[in-house]
Amino acid sequence: YMLLLGGRYGSIEPKSKLSYVEVEYRYAQEKGKPLFAIVMSERMLNEKLQHMGASAIDRNNKFIKFQDRVTSNIVEFFDNVDQI
Repeated sequence: YMLLLGGRYGSIEPKSKLSYVEVEYRYAQEKGKPLFAIVMSERMLNEKLQHMGASAIDRNNKFIKFQDRVTSNIVEFFDNVDQI
């Protein structure tokens, strides 16, 4: 399972109250799928916040917990879109 994680938590799945992306990620984990994520760096998140304002990224508890879950596995961080 390959994930591209930016700065938004995403749309919420009504039953689980988790983002659809997190539901998919957890499902892949449960099934023992190999996981790899490309994650937006803190530097890039901060730049996005400065240029676009607070609505451009999520800093809520659900996003932070999900980001921590993702970064506990194999990840590569990116500072600009050319690195993706």
